[in-house]
Amino acid sequence: MTEQTRPPRTARPGAPFVPLHLQSHFSLLHGTASLAELATWLEAEGIEAAALVDRNNVYGAVFWHAAMAKLRRRAITGAEVDGAFRVDGGRRGASDQEQRAGAAANTAPSDSVSSHSARPSGAIT
Repeated sequence: MTEQTRPPRTARPGAPFVPLHLQSHFSLLHGTASLAELATWLEAEGIEAAALVDRNNVYGAVFWHAAMAKLRRRAITGAEVDGAFRVDGGRRGASDQEQRAGAAANTAPSDSVSSHSARPSGAIT
């Protein structure tokens, strides 16, 4: 079969197109479309489902689901999260050895902490 007569490749023939990376105005500095505009555009294009993947937040999720439900479309929600932080509280760019040393320093018992002083029974504190 030549290149001109070969049918286009798809995951499944006849499978519907589902955009999986739409960003709205809730993605500050990345998206400009309102959720209602996106839902209306999807309806005009005949797209049955779409994923809203705003950046660093999911503030528009409830509005997205409401707008899509009004048009009887399937809403998918996600988030694109920057990796500028570590869950374990480590510094960005620090080596694993530096991370472990910092964690050990934060959990080591301190010599300056004194034990509880003994109080006579019945004393008012």
